[in-house]
Amino acid sequence: MDRSKQAAAVIEEARATADGKIPGLLRAWLQAAAGETYAALGETRLSQQAMDPAAGQLSPDPADDLPFIALDPVHLERWRGHCLARLGAAEAIDSLSTAMARMDPSFARAAASMHCDLALVYSLRGDQDASHEQARRAQELAIRTTSARQHSCVKHLLASRSHQ
Repeated sequence: MDRSKQAAAVIEEARATADGKIPGLLRAWLQAAAGETYAALGETRLSQQAMDPAAGQLSPDPADDLPFIALDPVHLERWRGHCLARLGAAEAIDSLSTAMARMDPSFARAAASMHCDLALVYSLRGDQDASHEQARRAQELAIRTTSARQHSCVKHLLASRSHQ
């Protein structure tokens, strides 16, 4: 059961309640989470309105980091790319490619996720060859990292490709 509408309501309530009372990093995380829920709902404008100001909430001072949130400009770009991919936006390709080029290479699960997102956006945009190549790369990384979530993503992508 998709709970995106409930998630959006909960996140918006959290954003309204916390406004001005929480660190910028947590505000950025809430904005990005709102962007993701709106992307899941297919709400392009609301997703972008939530994501766009998130980068401005990040502090350049590592002392401002919170121990329970790993969010920096690269992770935020990756998250933005994920949202754009779910919406089928061509900009997802640039966003995800930029994040992938800047991501720490030891983050193999994150790379698998970005390849899944690239496979999705290429598929939605009709480029099945590029989609298949990205799904193949995601599958290789999912096997290497033993990521059940990424295995599931790749399986879904490959299954949807076989129905086309």
